[in-house]
Amino acid sequence: MRLFSIILFFSCLSLYSCRDKNSTPVIRVNPSDINITANAGDVINFEIFVDGGKDELSKFLIYQEPDKSAKTKILDTLVNGEKLYYTFSYTVPDSISGSIIITFSACDADGDKSDVALRIVIPTPNPVILTETTGHIIYSKYSGKPDAFDVNTNSVQFSGIAQQNLLDIADFDTIPSDSVLSKTWYSPAGNEFVFFNGFDYANATNISAKAAYDSGNKLSLISNLNINDIIITKVNNGTGQIYAVIKITNIIEAASSVNDRYEFNVKK
Repeated sequence: MRLFSIILFFSCLSLYSCRDKNSTPVIRVNPSDINITANAGDVINFEIFVDGGKDELSKFLIYQEPDKSAKTKILDTLVNGEKLYYTFSYTVPDSISGSIIITFSACDADGDKSDVALRIVIPTPNPVILTETTGHIIYSKYSGKPDAFDVNTNSVQFSGIAQQNLLDIADFDTIPSDSVLSKTWYSPAGNEFVFFNGFDYANATNISAKAAYDSGNKLSLISNLNINDIIITKVNNGTGQIYAVIKITNIIEAASSVNDRYEFNVKK
């Protein structure tokens, strides 16, 4: 009987300890779908609630892991208190296709840890043939004629008076008295250029232009321009970003700088 009482005592003590034992943090995420479909550039607003129970929370982290890439930390924040409510705006990267695993992780003061993971699926867009406009002309900077170009509106600009956001392409010349065409472009709007003379200009699509730009060497200044050069750039159109493919069709370098000019076509 005494042995039975001792066993019963320790059984109750064990049961009590199990019930009183601190549990791992509970994480709830909204949207809670295991698979979320989103396009590159989309913003997903996650509402996160973490409950540490009787334990103080210590840290909250978020990781991203694209297909065939390493997991990287995109948020690491200290937490004070037993509960956390957090809103996190996640922008789906332009440079990633396939899917991304997003992991939400919470730790408490005892070192207990919980994870919740979901997948963002990025569908492969259908290729769209780019539309070409032809016969564009910009002149040398000191010609007194339009020396810059706005890709969004296909309009020529004067770099000295136009707003910078309209100057996607501009002639780069630093010597006013020099009558030699610089054969160099830059972007006061802050765009970058990729030289890609092997690009299939005739069959250019939104997908092929993006792939060529993403894989190319980005330049803020593009020099030694020649006829038939192909240049790819990414510009902001007000609602997002578009890729434009530029083919130089002629370069005129006259005796004076007044008529020095670049002639080119644009696909976008």
